[in-house]
Amino acid sequence: MYEILARTAYGDVTRGEVGIDRLLSEEVFSAAYPLHEILFQYWARWGSWYRYQPLDHIRDYFGEKIALYFAWLGFYTGWLLPASVIGTLVFLFGFWTIKTDVPAQELCNSDIIMCPLCNICSHWNLSSICTTYKVGLLFDNGGTAFFSVFMALWSVAFLEFWKRTSSTLTHRWDCSQYQEAERLRRILTGCTVIILMMHRTQSKYEDMFILKVFVFQFINFYSSPIYITFFKGRFVGYPGHYNSLFGIRNEDCGPAGCLIELAQELLVIMVGKQLINNVQEFIGPKLKAWWQVRKAREEEEEEKEPLLPWETDYQLLMCEGLFSEYLEMVLQFGFITIFVAACPLAPLFALFNNWLEVRLDAHKFVGG
Repeated sequence: MYEILARTAYGDVTRGEVGIDRLLSEEVFSAAYPLHEILFQYWARWGSWYRYQPLDHIRDYFGEKIALYFAWLGFYTGWLLPASVIGTLVFLFGFWTIKTDVPAQELCNSDIIMCPLCNICSHWNLSSICTTYKVGLLFDNGGTAFFSVFMALWSVAFLEFWKRTSSTLTHRWDCSQYQEAERLRRILTGCTVIILMMHRTQSKYEDMFILKVFVFQFINFYSSPIYITFFKGRFVGYPGHYNSLFGIRNEDCGPAGCLIELAQELLVIMVGKQLINNVQEFIGPKLKAWWQVRKAREEEEEEKEPLLPWETDYQLLMCEGLFSEYLEMVLQFGFITIFVAACPLAPLFALFNNWLEVRLDAHKFVGG
């Protein structure tokens, strides 16, 4: 139905008077949408978590862009399952390593006195870092190297198989030339005259906007893990001759090493940040929908007429697009591939998060 509405001419084709999107942009209609009851019942409900996503129906309801997003999110979540299993086994292997690791036993029973860590620090006993060292073995043990190689191969295989799945879906949905078709439609509607941010098409503008935001988010989120991984503790010096920069001594890792600090950083991101994002995605739309329904009920009381189903759906919140969802998942993919050696549980936390993400995003589109 959407394809018919999007491609049907209502006026002069040479002037770009084609499709429901043009009518919406000219405010001839205030909204155009299908009714949501069927998809909500079989897809967006929390009780439907075990079902496969009805991608063809999602495409029929919302178009190819949204359907491809949910296809990618479901495909990515499914591929996280083997990575989560292997990562969890590597983490559990760390408990066995703690019991059998000879250096850990020697360190915990040591009476060696170490040099001060700074000019004003006192001497310290090597056994004082016993607990921290054992915790580090949970994340850095004999299985870490194997898991790193596995995740490198996993990421390459994931991308290649997704290309195949994506090609299959775009061929089935006849949208392989979507970008070129969109450019042509934009040209017909006069986008060669009215340009956006000095870009010739909306697609070009969106591409450059995505690139700029991703570069900013990359620096914002990855700078700290990259600093801990490659720079922190590398240029400290040694007791009696510590290096400094602009009069400030270079930062050193803790006695147990930098890897445990990187693991803590990833746990904060993969658990804390994702939990906060999910809470915001769940509570924010609920509050906005409640306020919008409240205002609609006040108008309904004035009119004293019951709302029809399509009028009820009209009160749902307007979708703000998929950019933030894509950005969140791309950043997550970077964390579980680049820094996964420091935290084998990262794919497991990503799996749980994405399972919630599918439900939250589905409910956002269908349930308001």
